[in-house]
Amino acid sequence: MSVNEPVVIVFILCFVLGWNFYYVRLAERILRRWAAEHDFEVVSFTRVVFGHPFGFMINSRSQVVLSITVRDRKGRERSGWLKCGSFWAGVFSNEAQVKWRDGTTDRFDALES
Repeated sequence: MSVNEPVVIVFILCFVLGWNFYYVRLAERILRRWAAEHDFEVVSFTRVVFGHPFGFMINSRSQVVLSITVRDRKGRERSGWLKCGSFWAGVFSNEAQVKWRDGTTDRFDALES
């Protein structure tokens, strides 16, 4: 192992971790924009990799799925999953699709910038 190999490995690791952090921040931006446009307050959210209702074959690796809990103006809380981004452009698009835990689905395309 040469002296440069550990430097390259550290660089690649930092790049992958940084890219993942950036991707989740873009998904969070979509979540916040979606919530504001639909008069929801974000109570909590976490990234979900497995075990969401969108299924493995329905979403692409460029999309991020968040488990969300939001509160409306009347104080009622709803929970569900928000799929951020389009199939091809991922989180670089402003598309959002929510599946509520009560079984209903809402799709929101091209949120206002």
